[in-house]
Amino acid sequence: AAPTLFTRQIPPPTPAPATSRVVASPPVPRPVPPTVPVARAPDRRPPQAGAKATAARAAVDWPSGAFYEQNVAQAPVEHEHFASNKIAKDIGIDPPQGREVPLPSVQAAAPEASSPVGAPDVPVQLPAPMRLQYDVTGSARGLRYSADAELLFRHDASQYEARLALRSVLGTRVQTSAGRIGPAGLAPTRFSSQWRGEQAAHFDPVRGRITFSANTPDAPLLAGAQDRLSVLIQLGAQLAAAPARYPEGSPFEVQTAGPRDAEVWTFTLDATETLTLPAGPFETVKLSRAPRREYDQRVEAWLAPSLGHLPVRIRVTQANGDFVDQQLRASVAP
Repeated sequence: AAPTLFTRQIPPPTPAPATSRVVASPPVPRPVPPTVPVARAPDRRPPQAGAKATAARAAVDWPSGAFYEQNVAQAPVEHEHFASNKIAKDIGIDPPQGREVPLPSVQAAAPEASSPVGAPDVPVQLPAPMRLQYDVTGSARGLRYSADAELLFRHDASQYEARLALRSVLGTRVQTSAGRIGPAGLAPTRFSSQWRGEQAAHFDPVRGRITFSANTPDAPLLAGAQDRLSVLIQLGAQLAAAPARYPEGSPFEVQTAGPRDAEVWTFTLDATETLTLPAGPFETVKLSRAPRREYDQRVEAWLAPSLGHLPVRIRVTQANGDFVDQQLRASVAP
């Protein structure tokens, strides 16, 4: 018999599963920290060319405060021939307008022995109108410098103006004091300092305050207040009117306004001195303002009775030893 054949169906092979390839995501970039500037160490090299100009910037004005700042020099200021009607125009200003600010509580009681400046019972004798020219020398940061200065004082029966211009190779800075003349002498209404712009102090007797264009806080207006330009002229007028009233050692306390603030300054009458200046010899009386704080300046002023007690020499010494010294070179009628 024929053999029996058996068949078996073989399923096709199962295909291998596709291999999945996992691709990693790109790394997330880390934030880069901002670059922090590193301060440079101060330059300790010795001064090179231009050091004299740098010293001139550090000079002080009259009779105190920083004179030159580190900025661009201003063009020289030409002189004018003034008239009484121009004085009235200059000081005919309206009181500053604005929101009322409460006055701080300030007490400035003078010692019993002091002479209140501008008190109604204090006689004064103003000098004749005059133009004073000075040679100026000084030292700043160990460097010597020189400059020129001119003080112009003029007045009529009721108003005055004083103008101080200091000139160097860097330009000119001008300080001006304008106001009225009363029984007690000078009564400033406006003080200004001009150097690459102007800052001013306004005296408002109606509201009893001094305001400043620099937006610094108001100061209470005390009796007999002066500014940094009028104060020595006022003191000289008191000494001229009654020299016997003020023996050596007499103190004078007066509120003195600058372009940004007003403080009570104390001057002491020192011994008389004979000075030999570029303009010649002068008999003088000396006023000194000693520093009250560590950083205050020392102010010394020599007033000449022969020139109506106007200053013929002024020396300001800083706490670090820097100084400026003005000495009279000539005096002429304005």
